[in-house]
Amino acid sequence: MVKLLQHQTLESSNDTVNKDVWYTSKADAVYAIVLEWPDTDELTLGAPISSNSTQVTMLGYEGKFVWKPATDKGGIIVHFPAIDVNQLPLKWAWVLKLENIK
Repeated sequence: MVKLLQHQTLESSNDTVNKDVWYTSKADAVYAIVLEWPDTDELTLGAPISSNSTQVTMLGYEGKFVWKPATDKGGIIVHFPAIDVNQLPLKWAWVLKLENIK
């Protein structure tokens, strides 16, 4: 028996402070799709509200990213490590997986 492709609604939204970041989610994770590599080693995301157990990783790259709250009302600042261009999973967009955010 052939199983037909099931359609799901995929919701996405743009970040509140960074026009080059879009979000989508699945299960307990939120994915931040970064369309432009940051000019500095930090990327500010306005939408996520962190918790003490928040974790940030990049799909296709081993290791966790260091982050800190942006303000007491929400947002996070993600520190991008010095990554050699050959270690990047893609060259046009990058996906941060945000876990344990509110």
